[in-house]
Amino acid sequence: MPLKYQFRYSVGLPELRVPSSHPEPKRTPTPHIFFREIKLNVPTSLESERRKAMMLIHASEKDIRNFNEKHFRFARNTFNMQTEDLIRFVHQKTGRQTRAESCRDFSAFLNRCRTSLKVAHKDELKKMDAILNRSVSFEEMLEKCRDYLYKALNDHVDKYCLSFASEAQGKEIPCVLEYENNIVAWRRKINEGFEKLEEIQDQLKTHKGDSFEDYKKNYDNILYGMKVVLSIFPRISAPLKDWITADEAYSRKLQDAANNLIKRKLENTKEARKTQLRAGDAVHQMRQKTYNSKNVRKKLSHVVEEKKYLRKRELGLMEKQSNMEKSYKEKKGREESLYEDLYFERSYSPTQAKQLLADINKVQEEMLKLDKKLDFLKDNLGKVRTERKAAQKEIYRLQNIYERSVKNEEYLSQNVDRRERDAEKNEENIRDLKSKIDSITRIRAIKLHPDTLKRLYDDGYSPGRRFDLTDGFTEACKITAKGIGHKWPVLYARLPFRPTRDAALIKQDIEAFDISGQKRDQTTRDVAFKSLAKWKRLSSEASTNHLVETLRDIDMSRLARKIEKRIASLR
Repeated sequence: MPLKYQFRYSVGLPELRVPSSHPEPKRTPTPHIFFREIKLNVPTSLESERRKAMMLIHASEKDIRNFNEKHFRFARNTFNMQTEDLIRFVHQKTGRQTRAESCRDFSAFLNRCRTSLKVAHKDELKKMDAILNRSVSFEEMLEKCRDYLYKALNDHVDKYCLSFASEAQGKEIPCVLEYENNIVAWRRKINEGFEKLEEIQDQLKTHKGDSFEDYKKNYDNILYGMKVVLSIFPRISAPLKDWITADEAYSRKLQDAANNLIKRKLENTKEARKTQLRAGDAVHQMRQKTYNSKNVRKKLSHVVEEKKYLRKRELGLMEKQSNMEKSYKEKKGREESLYEDLYFERSYSPTQAKQLLADINKVQEEMLKLDKKLDFLKDNLGKVRTERKAAQKEIYRLQNIYERSVKNEEYLSQNVDRRERDAEKNEENIRDLKSKIDSITRIRAIKLHPDTLKRLYDDGYSPGRRFDLTDGFTEACKITAKGIGHKWPVLYARLPFRPTRDAALIKQDIEAFDISGQKRDQTTRDVAFKSLAKWKRLSSEASTNHLVETLRDIDMSRLARKIEKRIASLR
């Protein structure tokens, strides 16, 4: 839409005036610029690249099929005496003393005397035309089909139909490894086919020799070479078609693999929760057993101490009993001695007899007391002995319980360790599955991202380096807008990544940017960034490399180096 007027410091028609009410702008005038037209053949989508490759392959197959149907289906060596006469006739008519160097030369000689040949050698002329047409068509078909397949391989398939296996970072993902191994096998078969094709071409060149006579002499070998060449082309095109078909299904296989891994991850997560619960139960049981074992051990220690005390008491009572029995025995002997003195000694006086009786009574009383004490002591000793034996039995029982508890505790400890190892293994499997899912998701995102083809077109693909979907173009635009200053119209006009626009439209764009910036009181940086953002939005060919090259072209190498340094730090 044409502008009705122009502001004072914008680039527009010089005869237009600026309204007096417009304030002074903050920027210097935008200079007039020139522009250049650059066409870039950037691929738009992976589907289009596969389609182009398939079209080239089908074109080669069509040419091979047409050649086979028209020139080679009933091919045989028809050189005979009559054709020799025709060849001599041609050389005589054309006045050529030297022989033709190739089929094309002989065809040119033949065309000069074709009218005479139609009369003199009509049948041989048809045979010779078939031979010459076959040779020329074969050479054209060979070059064309070989170029088709070379272009399909190098410009479309090998460059864009990639597996991005290095993005898996060594993880074993079956569909990725399978596709990568197939690519290696297909590339090897294709290269072997091209090598075989070059070998057969060299052989055909040798058989054709330096003259038409050599061609005629080795025509059987040449026909065989043509047959071999026709059989080699399918050995090249078949792997290419398999490669393209596999690449078309690669994204779906990646999605299926990711879904299967997600399902396995959910199952492993569920199993990990169960294992964690079982491990928690095992830990609880082990702690309960440990607590019980501790109580049994404390009780056993108490019973052992009680047994020791009872044994010590038993020994004390036995010693006391032994002393009392010894004392009782002494009292008994004393009693018997006093009775002997009383009954067998008559010389004692009554007073002495009374004294003896008193002593006997005293000894008997003491013996009676000792006897009672002994009875009491024996009762206590029996009780202590019974308690000691009961304590001994309790010790045996508690020892058995403690041993069983220790064994159960050891078993539960092993069970806990096993459960924890299972839980760790499940966690490791879950982490591994999550890592594989992330890798597959990244590979699929790279495969389907619209900027992938542009990155491959600009920088190619290095298997050992991480593939970034963006080349830092937004960051480069920010740096450029900050440092470009008043040269932004020059940069705008000379950027290669832009749609087809003539000088008037480019000038109108710059004028519109300038007016819009003054209306909104924007700085030069904002206007420059806005212009770059427009080209980025309108062009799929925008890249950091093109921006850096353009900056160097307009003598802004310092800014270009700054962008390169910043992009290198981001990578």
